[in-house]
Amino acid sequence: MHKVGQKINKWRNLHSLKSQKGQESIVFEVLIAVILMTFVFVIGGYAMKSLNETKCSKEIDLSMSQLASAIEKAGATSIGTYYYKFSPSSCFRNKETSYELKSESATLCSSYCPGTNYCYLLKYQNQQDPVSPLRYKCVNISKYVGLNNTGICSAQGDYDVMQVNPTIFHQGDYLFESKSLTVPSICIYYKQ
Repeated sequence: MHKVGQKINKWRNLHSLKSQKGQESIVFEVLIAVILMTFVFVIGGYAMKSLNETKCSKEIDLSMSQLASAIEKAGATSIGTYYYKFSPSSCFRNKETSYELKSESATLCSSYCPGTNYCYLLKYQNQQDPVSPLRYKCVNISKYVGLNNTGICSAQGDYDVMQVNPTIFHQGDYLFESKSLTVPSICIYYKQ
C-alpha cells in the first residue's frame, strides 16, 4: 500500500509540474498573439493611409483634367459660353492649396505639352500633399488665343472677370466664354 501511495504522489507531482508548464506556455502564447495583433494593426493602418493618399491624388488629377477640359472646350470654338462648377478635392486639408493657369516658358512647356514651345499650364501646389506637392497639366489651347483680353471681356451678371497670368482658381462657379472678334479670346469669369 505504501508503494501505491508513493506512485500516486509521484503522479500528482508530475501532473502538477506539467500543469505549471502549460500555464507558462499560455502566457507566452498570449504575448505572441498580442505582438502579432499590434503588428497587423500598424501595417493595416499604414495601408489604409497609403490607399487614402492615392485616392486623393487621383481625385486631384481628375479635378485638374476637368478644369483643363472646360478651358479647352471654350478655346476650341469660335463663339460659345460654358458653365463649370469647380469643386476640387480637399483631401490634404491645407488652406495653401492653389490651382493657377498661366502661360509658361518653352522649357516647361516641352516637358508637359510635347511639341510646343508656348503653352498654358494648370499648376497645382500643396505642400501637405505627400504624393505630389507640385503638379502640372497642359491646357491645349492655341497660343493665339488670349485670356481675358482687355476691352473684350466684361462682367456677366453675378460673374466677375478673373485676373490673368496667373489666373488663380478657387472652388466655385465659372463661366468660360469664347469670343472671336479680331483675335480669338477666352473670357474667364468667377461667381463669388
